[in-house]
Amino acid sequence: MPDIIPGAKLVSLEMEHPFFKACYDLSKGYKGFRVPPGDKYRQNYIEAVLIDDGKQNARAGIVYTRNDYADGLEIDPRMDAGMKSLTDLTNAEMQEASLRFGMNLIAYSMGPEAMRLPPPPDSVAAFEKVYRYNGPPLPAMDDFSIDRDQYQKPTWYAETDWCNTTEMWIVDEAEEKGKVVGVRFNGGTKFKAAVTRNVPQDLSGSQAIVFDMFSSVGSGVNVALLFTAKDGKAYETRPVFVRPGWNRNLRFPLNLGDTKSSASPQPWKEYDTPFEPRNSVERMTVLIYNLGESGAVKIGPIKSQK
Repeated sequence: MPDIIPGAKLVSLEMEHPFFKACYDLSKGYKGFRVPPGDKYRQNYIEAVLIDDGKQNARAGIVYTRNDYADGLEIDPRMDAGMKSLTDLTNAEMQEASLRFGMNLIAYSMGPEAMRLPPPPDSVAAFEKVYRYNGPPLPAMDDFSIDRDQYQKPTWYAETDWCNTTEMWIVDEAEEKGKVVGVRFNGGTKFKAAVTRNVPQDLSGSQAIVFDMFSSVGSGVNVALLFTAKDGKAYETRPVFVRPGWNRNLRFPLNLGDTKSSASPQPWKEYDTPFEPRNSVERMTVLIYNLGESGAVKIGPIKSQK
């Protein structure tokens, strides 16, 4: 390196280096990681070639990392993960981490005399606004206390014909102070498990369905809701990534006009169809895309956001 750039040297940047505060303050890491993970979390440090700027200061002229922040910026937080994540962060969080790294890189490259703008607040992350509920407590639409309908048929059951082997039960969960739906599934070539709530429902006044979910799948799962209407048409929401452990207030919007549907011009191809009307929903199915991995989840009470 010295033969190419006189006075240059390759070092690992200390967390106090101005790079980590150029726009976002990353000097304390990002959500438990020493540096933002990016798409491939290969190293917990950032390397740089330091060059003397002629003012007795050494600035980073080249920044190097194996964490693949470029791919992190291209993550679609609404889509299924094509590869298992090397972290327990959601797609949206990995994308946000890459964005913060990229903004710091741009701000730092403009030099210490460049105009500084404050970073946008965390609340601007549109994904978290849409797919996580942050409002006041919602009443339960289904707290699993009624497990049979008037004909003594189960209100919830595991799908078997078009999914991997799936078991389902309803149990009291002391820590959650109520009942939860437990779901255990095997890996397999159908790549998903599913449980269905067989209760007719008028959802015309609902903006979204909200519930908590606990997952034991180490690499995470993607979860979507499938609604079957009285006329036989079906509508599937965009998937939401569920990390291991409890995921609180998962929110599945119903009014964005972006479901995948049998009623689409190209059925089940694109998320381009409004879920309308919603006044005669016959069944709601929780789809768990486990990408061939065995595991279990627990589903908390189902809530409707009006």
